Amino acid sequence: MSGRGQAANGAFSGDSFGDSPGDSLGAFLGASFGIVVVATVALAALAGISLSAAALATGPDAGAQFVTVTQVIDGDTVEIQGGERIRLLGIDTPEGKRIRKSGGGKRLVPAQPFFIEAKRLLRELVAKKRVKIVIGEESVGYYGRTLAHLYLPDGVDVQRELLRRGYAMVTAYPPNISHLRVYGGIEAEACRAGRGLWSDPHFKLQNLADGAEIRSGMGRVAGTVTAVARRNNDVRVTLDDRLTLLIYRGAWRKFWPGQQADDLTGRRLIARGRIKAAGKQHILRIRHPFMLRARECAAWPGE
Repeated sequence: MSGRGQAANGAFSGDSFGDSPGDSLGAFLGASFGIVVVATVALAALAGISLSAAALATGPDAGAQFVTVTQVIDGDTVEIQGGERIRLLGIDTPEGKRIRKSGGGKRLVPAQPFFIEAKRLLRELVAKKRVKIVIGEESVGYYGRTLAHLYLPDGVDVQRELLRRGYAMVTAYPPNISHLRVYGGIEAEACRAGRGLWSDPHFKLQNLADGAEIRSGMGRVAGTVTAVARRNNDVRVTLDDRLTLLIYRGAWRKFWPGQQADDLTGRRLIARGRIKAAGKQHILRIRHPFMLRARECAAWPGE
């Protein structure tokens, strides 16, 4: 991948909004530095999941639970005894093949590159093994899966291993962001080294201005802000009139206090996450500043 650690197509030369350091795009995107990161410690009784009380740890592992992995579903989801599914927090791995609605019909979308490698590594690490999980502050996800960090008995962070090999990207879904800074650093190193998905053309930064078809699914895009609008409870930032960043207004007020979204007009951004087609447009939901960048392979938005 060319231009690692540099501005996308040189578009961020200086990264400045104006003449003073306080006007820099990096400072704008890094406005969340001052937020308090809440530790993710939750007991099963409070989380409302089906794990037995006997699985709860005591002593130094209080707040953790020890379970046996019975099946690996994909690169970031496992099934444990009793059939409960655990979604690994803080990362996204390439998607498997899936059915997508298209033009009134349906079509099969092939698996993304490194889907198999990510799933295979997770299987090697945890399948049929007893592991430790620490449930997130928000304990249940959109699809009903339990949200947790996964550790091997010797303390190895499974998410870190997937990131280190280049088989995952960091994702940020508040309030489950306690590991964000550490994971961001590991991902940045893998990106600069071109490991795994970071060397694959499928995951190459998509420059919206070139007019090429936008790839849906987990990925990254770069574009110029052509419009900013507020609708219902959202701030909508449109890049090159082709893709809309949907930022929940509550997230904007929390992570960019005092900042004006209109100040982004005319600037170029790198955004990451799961890109979804919505008619002729595409949408990428942004819940935390970590999902916006000024440069590739940065460990944090303002860097």
